[in-house]
Amino acid sequence: MNVFELSRNFWDWSFENPDKIKPIHSAMYFFAIEHCNRLGWKEKFGFPTSMVMDAIGVKSYNTFISALNDLVKYGFIKMIEKSKNQYSANIIALSNFDKALDKALDKALIKHGTKQSESTVQSIDSIDKQIYKYTNIQSVVEDVAVENQKISEFKNFLKTEKQIQMDRLRMAHKLSETDLDKKIDEFVEKKVSWGDDDKWVSTNDMAKNFEFWLNKFPKIPIESFRNWTKQEFFNEITAIAGNVAKETKQDFFNHYSQPTPENEMLFQSYKAWDTKTRLRKWIESNKKFQNARVS
Repeated sequence: MNVFELSRNFWDWSFENPDKIKPIHSAMYFFAIEHCNRLGWKEKFGFPTSMVMDAIGVKSYNTFISALNDLVKYGFIKMIEKSKNQYSANIIALSNFDKALDKALDKALIKHGTKQSESTVQSIDSIDKQIYKYTNIQSVVEDVAVENQKISEFKNFLKTEKQIQMDRLRMAHKLSETDLDKKIDEFVEKKVSWGDDDKWVSTNDMAKNFEFWLNKFPKIPIESFRNWTKQEFFNEITAIAGNVAKETKQDFFNHYSQPTPENEMLFQSYKAWDTKTRLRKWIESNKKFQNARVS
């Protein structure tokens, strides 16, 4: 199974079934392929609802789950474990779609190509599909993807499984629901990025740690990084990077400055951001990959 085969099979099926296919199906399926690729082609992997909805620009949970169920029904995705609610992750696998098709799309493209060649003497370059290679930068990005999935699951646990405790804390600290959500996001993102989550014995232990932490840091964080321009973000990296290799700084900048569906840079989609900590984690992942290659 590779990206080209998955893509080819999907578009063959899509051309055969124009009455069933919708834009959301292709958006969701190809995001699933991208997510699986970044996780190192895991056979089974989490597919967090909120992350997918943000990535493909869907606001309605009902729209999301309907499209996901369609992809399962059509045979492109296997549902390993359904999520308990819209705040938790489904566990899925990519199907090796092999339903027999008469390749009507191939015939249509050949027919179209023939017409084109008859109507013009200009040559038309073929379009080559990019082949995904397991590179250094891809390894680091996959580590980031795994970390982000962990962050999403921890946030969902505190917000949905610990509602009684969170309501008590909200009233004790006189916080609105929105402000408490911000504190949960800040806590989880900082602790995971710092590696402190390894100290938690269980998710219940994490909830206790959050309560202690909130007592110590009850103020709502200032989110000045959300107003940074691309140049200001690059300047921030340059200022704290020190002797970090130029290529590493550029890879880090390229990844976290890429645009999101909300028209902001990726790093601005985080509720809490610390460039120095994130860069350190990036470098550690880079070294881990290099050591793996040597060994």
